[in-house]
Amino acid sequence: MRNSCNQPSVNTIAIICANTLLLLSACASNGTTSLNNAATGGSTTVAPGAGGSTMIAPAAGGTVTGTPAINAGGNTSMVTTVVTSSGGATTARTTASNLGGATVVSVGGATVVGAGGVATATGGATASGGTVATSAATTSTGAIACFPLTSALITDFTYSAATVPATSTSEVTFGDFTTTFSGGTTSWPSATLTSDVTASNWHLSGQIADYTGFGLYLNAKGGACSLVDASGYSGISFKISGDALPTGRTLTMQVGTAADQISSAWLVAAGDTNVTPNFGRCTPASANRYDGSCGTPSVAIPITSTPTVVTVKWADLVGGKPATTVNPAEITSISWFFAWGGATDTAYPVNITIDDLAFSLLP
Repeated sequence: MRNSCNQPSVNTIAIICANTLLLLSACASNGTTSLNNAATGGSTTVAPGAGGSTMIAPAAGGTVTGTPAINAGGNTSMVTTVVTSSGGATTARTTASNLGGATVVSVGGATVVGAGGVATATGGATASGGTVATSAATTSTGAIACFPLTSALITDFTYSAATVPATSTSEVTFGDFTTTFSGGTTSWPSATLTSDVTASNWHLSGQIADYTGFGLYLNAKGGACSLVDASGYSGISFKISGDALPTGRTLTMQVGTAADQISSAWLVAAGDTNVTPNFGRCTPASANRYDGSCGTPSVAIPITSTPTVVTVKWADLVGGKPATTVNPAEITSISWFFAWGGATDTAYPVNITIDDLAFSLLP
C-alpha cells in the first residue's frame, strides 16, 4: 500500500466491526498529515491537522461517535485505532505514541502530558446505541494514570455492599473501577493495626510497634494507577478524632508527587524484582534508595477527642526532595504514618477515626 505522500505507508490501522473492514494509512510531510481510507459497510471520519498533529474520529456502523485527539509536538511514530462492534456493544480504543518533543495526548477524557520522551495514551469514545469500554491513560513504560476527578469527595466511608469488597469489614472502595477515579483504603501491618469500617467511618486502633501507616490504593481499568491530577483543587480535607498520642509522637500525612517519587526504571536497574511501573522522576544520589535524596512532602496532623475537620493545603505539605512541596497535577500517593524510631523504640497505643475524605476548594 502507498499513501498520499507517495511513500510506503508507515502506519496501517485495521478496524474490524460487524461486516466492516477499514484500512487507514498515515504519513506526514512538512508538518502536514495525510490519511487514506477505504470503508466497506461502515463509515470512518478522518480530520487531518497541520503542524505535525493528527485528529482521528472513528465511526463504525453508526454506533460510535467521538474525537480522540492526538497532538504530537514532534514526530508521530504510531497512531492506532481499533473499533469492534458485536451485538450492539462497541469498544473503541485509540493509542498514540510520540518520540521527541513535548506530547499532549487526550483520548476519551484521559490526558497525559510528557516532555522530551515517549508518551502513549489509551481511552474510549462516547457511543449511542451500545456499550463503550474505556481505559485510563498509559505511558510507554507501563505506568497508568488514574481516571480524571469528577467529584471532590473521595469517600465518606459508607459501609454497604457497593463500597465494601466481598464481606470485608476492614476497607471500603470508591469509584467504579471502569471510568471514574477509583481505589480503596489500606493499612499496615495488619498484625498490630486494626482497621474497621463497619460504623461507616475508618476506625484504626492497635499498637505501634513497627513502621505503621494507612492510606489509599488507586486503581483504573488497566490495573493499579499511579498519577492523579488534582490541580482543580487546593488541598485535601478529612474529619479526624481519637485519643491523643503520647508525648513526642505524631501522625504525619504524606502526599507523594512524581518529581519526588523514585523512578520505577531506577528501581528495576537496582535489582528490585517487584516494581509497579510509575511516573516517578527522582533518581537517588547513591545506590541506596533510602539515602534521603528522594523524599515525600508531609505535614503533622493534630488529633483531638472531638471530631474535627482538618484541611491540608498543597502548600502545607513540605520537606519533599528534590521538589519541596506537592504539584497537584502529579499526585502519586496519599497516606498517613505514625511516628516510629526503629528497633530500639517503645511500642505505644493508637485509637483514631477518619471520615469524609475529600479534595477541597479553598479561597
